[in-house]
Amino acid sequence: MKRILDCRASDFLQMRKKEFKQAILAAEGRTVIAETVVTSQPLLPEVSNPEVQY
Repeated sequence: MKRILDCRASDFLQMRKKEFKQAILAAEGRTVIAETVVTSQPLLPEVSNPEVQY
């Protein structure tokens, strides 16, 4: 089971309700919400630009 912060879009498509709740709980309230504008490449591979700015 992954934390919600470690999930990709494909993970969300496969999750059931119970697994989704567990992923949220595993993040222990540390879920960051940000708007991602995809006009440029991420600064680091596998990390979104909002995560870097946090």
